[in-house]
Amino acid sequence: KQRWGRVNEQVCKFVGSYEAALKEQASGQNENDVMKSAHDIFFNDYQVKFTLEHAWRELRFDQKWRSNFFSKDGAKEKQKEAA
Repeated sequence: KQRWGRVNEQVCKFVGSYEAALKEQASGQNENDVMKSAHDIFFNDYQVKFTLEHAWRELRFDQKWRSNFFSKDGAKEKQKEAA
């Protein structure tokens, strides 16, 4: 239980960093560039390296950790804001 608690907490934090990196993604950047940016954002926010990328890759498509930035088919979509 303790281990899952640490994994869950770190992965949840990294999801936020990854979404921030996706929003900053410039034209011409690939997945590797986004991941590097997400790791940098995570480090800047929490002053510790994210070491559970393997766990995040397994969990990233589960509903709890799925990014709201992607549609179901994996294509990027813009979020509509309420007026």
